[in-house]
Amino acid sequence: MKFKNFILDNFQEEAIKYIEENFSVVVSAATGTGKTLIADYIVSEALKTRWRVIYTAPIKALSNQKYRDFKEDYGEDKVGIMTGDVVINPDAQVLIMTTEIYRNMLMAKDRLIDDVHYVVFDEIHYINDRERGTIWEESIIFSPPHIRFLCLSATIPNAREFAEWIKSITGNEVKVVRYDKRAVPLEHFVFDSEFGMIGTEKLSNKLTAIESQRAPVYNVNKFGKRKKIKPYLVNYKPPSHIDLIDTLSEKGFLPCFYFSFSRKDCEKKALELSKKHDYLSPAQKKEVIEFYNQNVLSEVSKMECSHFLKNLLTKGIAIHHAGMLPNLKEIVEKLFSRKLISILYTTETFAVGINMPAKAVCFDALRKFDGISFRPLRSKEYFQMAGR
Repeated sequence: MKFKNFILDNFQEEAIKYIEENFSVVVSAATGTGKTLIADYIVSEALKTRWRVIYTAPIKALSNQKYRDFKEDYGEDKVGIMTGDVVINPDAQVLIMTTEIYRNMLMAKDRLIDDVHYVVFDEIHYINDRERGTIWEESIIFSPPHIRFLCLSATIPNAREFAEWIKSITGNEVKVVRYDKRAVPLEHFVFDSEFGMIGTEKLSNKLTAIESQRAPVYNVNKFGKRKKIKPYLVNYKPPSHIDLIDTLSEKGFLPCFYFSFSRKDCEKKALELSKKHDYLSPAQKKEVIEFYNQNVLSEVSKMECSHFLKNLLTKGIAIHHAGMLPNLKEIVEKLFSRKLISILYTTETFAVGINMPAKAVCFDALRKFDGISFRPLRSKEYFQMAGR
């Protein structure tokens, strides 16, 4: 089967077959395999009828990107967007919105819902989020029976149990489609101040060899008790993010995302890198400046945060986090899509389904603050971020 000039994979054809048979569908497919093409099919078919489609996303950055994509594909009059920041063409046949907005429409018994055939839940695994998961639960529970769902995720481990739960709520059968093979296999490395970029197994072997060759080293606590420690960790110097970026650049692994779980740290590291490196040619600088000046809002352009970002962008470096103004975040997203950003320092929010592939993904830490305490990254969080 061919759609939008793409030859569809078997899992895409299977999902579309179920949609044509009027089923709700849960699609669990690896990042980069084209699961959102299934949502595109729903949109294109709906536009041939009177039915509406709602496309929900967990974050505004993803909503904004889908709005730009759909508007380009289907026309500005056919597509609208509703987020906490912006409302454009709310009577359109295809509406992109955050999941919170959809849930609120259900609670308010908005008559627009009567004409909706399919609701797309992108990144449906957010239903497992401790703080925000109830939004997805309520969106499904309070949806009227005539609505069908397309649920998309790369990381939902219990897809069949989830489908059974939806069926128990709505009374409608829900089909499950799985595809676990990544289009581009992931390779995992550690960056070490002494050994550089190295595989985890090789690093472990090197550290074992070093430890076996050195005399025991002890740490003495305030009570005089000795504890043996690994010699390699004595006076260990943490690696520099700039050294890591330099290594990636030498290996041809730019553009890259550098994930930090601190907004302030994203800005600090971006500034440090901008003082050392410039990744743009004169022609690219001119393109960035012209694009920035054409797209930044006049009231935003006078702000200090605008000057800070502009200076970064003219060197092919950027930041992206929830504390930025929407106008500035959109500029960053568009410039990254144009391949005019080589290094993007970003928080976890940029990892959620945004179609802006990079050659490498860096993690500043494998622990994060989840609103209650610091904890290690869960495996699904790691792969969600690494899979960009």
